Amino acid sequence: MISTICINFNLKKTKTLANGTAPIYLRITIDGSRVEFSTKRYVTASRWNPKSQKMTGTTEEARIFNTYLKTLEQLVFATHQSMMEARLPITADRL
Repeated sequence: MISTICINFNLKKTKTLANGTAPIYLRITIDGSRVEFSTKRYVTASRWNPKSQKMTGTTEEARIFNTYLKTLEQLVFATHQSMMEARLPITADRL
């Protein structure tokens, strides 16, 4: 069974901390069903690019931050691929 998968990273401005940083959440959508959870990483709103879904800048901090997000994304895709190969039912919750 073929399923569509979409992965988005979003800044949760509603959960901004006193130091001005807000958490980044990972949203996985599969065939219209979605699940969202925290990446456990925080960034200031001015350093977050919602269009490219990553931290702006070329500093070491930004590179490490964006590499972490890319690793999470690759892990989700690898798990999705494994579930497809095993012919397991794929849902956002199971993934």
